[in-house]
Amino acid sequence: MDVVRNTADPDIPSDQPWLSSSETPFIEIRNVSKQFGSFVALQNVNLKIYKGELFSLLGGSGCGKTTLLRLIAGFMMPTQGSIIIDGQDMTNVPPHLRPVNMMFQSYALFPHMNVFNNIAYGLKKEGVAKAEIKERVEDALNLVQLRPYATRKPHQLSGGQRQRVALARALVKRPKALLLDEPLAALDKKLREHTQYELMNIQHKVGITFIVVTHDQEEAMTLSTRIAVMDQGQVYQVGRPTEIYEYPNCRFTADFIGTMTIFEGRVSGFSNSQMHVQSPELSNELLVKYMGAPLPVGTSVGVAIRPEKIVISPQNLHDRPNSVNAKVRDLGYFGGVTSYRMVTDSGKLISVNLTNVGRDINLKIDWDAEVHLSWSADAAILLTE
Repeated sequence: MDVVRNTADPDIPSDQPWLSSSETPFIEIRNVSKQFGSFVALQNVNLKIYKGELFSLLGGSGCGKTTLLRLIAGFMMPTQGSIIIDGQDMTNVPPHLRPVNMMFQSYALFPHMNVFNNIAYGLKKEGVAKAEIKERVEDALNLVQLRPYATRKPHQLSGGQRQRVALARALVKRPKALLLDEPLAALDKKLREHTQYELMNIQHKVGITFIVVTHDQEEAMTLSTRIAVMDQGQVYQVGRPTEIYEYPNCRFTADFIGTMTIFEGRVSGFSNSQMHVQSPELSNELLVKYMGAPLPVGTSVGVAIRPEKIVISPQNLHDRPNSVNAKVRDLGYFGGVTSYRMVTDSGKLISVNLTNVGRDINLKIDWDAEVHLSWSADAAILLTE
């Protein structure tokens, strides 16, 4: 998904305005905290979200993501800090006066109204002329591809269709930003995957800034221009999906996003842009490509590796760096991929994914198989926090 914009710096990609120091954020969260009595729901959160982004707040239950969304919407006021929307301080502005709209997880459709009237409700309450209401609702119906369903009631629609009605009702008011709280949580897996792409296409067509709250990592990775990973009321990392996945900046992000095996160890040296790490969980040395300044020998670090980066080999590689002998303990066949949990002689569990490129109904590597695992220094991630 490409959001076209002009940036002052010709070296900055047009779809990455956050890299430009001259680009003004569309929504800015400045030092925002929120307390409920003695409970701290958000702690000193800072975020910059740019016009046209599809930005996701990702985290587990109770991490503060929905609280932050409701603060942006104006349903709550922060304990401290400020919220800037399109250059205006909206910290103490009530919800109905903010240039945003919110789509709730439950969709909150009126059961006694048909699709057309559900979408038109907000415009009618604002006193918009009937002719304009008709035109704008029909445009919204066309956008979400529900024109043939305009006279149906919500109970006559599928879950995906109800989701699109709620989206149309939010968009018909032409907000500058749309806030979506777990918008796909009520859908089954296959429909959810299909609707993700529909949501991306709609957002691209209308060009409105979307902020999505989700606990689903795959959903956030698919939808987002950027993701803010949250836990315990704090933002741990903000970045594009590829950055979050390939370059986590701390143990929490590395462990929370996807599957990761982390070896604990200590720095033993540095050479040729590679950090040398000794780990009690492996008998041989770990090498990690590292472009930063060398860390002092003895520094405690983690070396993380994704399951798809690990190579399974029939030959014994145990004397080489980044290699280990292991035995299949658990496996799961998922069609395109077989996921393994393998155990080393030291008892360390390692997750490995093997792509099934052929159509053999018999697994090449089955239960209790003894294998040899290895990975490159480029594939490993050094975690210092």
